[in-house]
Amino acid sequence: MRLRQVLKQRWTVLAVCDERGECQMSDFLDSLERDSSADFGQVTALLQQTANNGPPRNGKRSRPLAGGVFELKTRGGIRIIGETT
Repeated sequence: MRLRQVLKQRWTVLAVCDERGECQMSDFLDSLERDSSADFGQVTALLQQTANNGPPRNGKRSRPLAGGVFELKTRGGIRIIGETT
């Protein structure tokens, strides 16, 4: 398992990649940007807020899974899993 830095501010947002370095989160963000600009805007805003302030404390927007890994949720129902440090 490899980790790729997605954003870094006060917090670092990381995505999990496979042994070849392919990252489902990056692929997902690319497809969102291409297919749904509104959803892409919500996801990138949530990632930026997380990098600046840490995972949201609102249970509707974030849920801790284990050891710095969080599920992040948008209002539109998109869920992504990332690690913060």
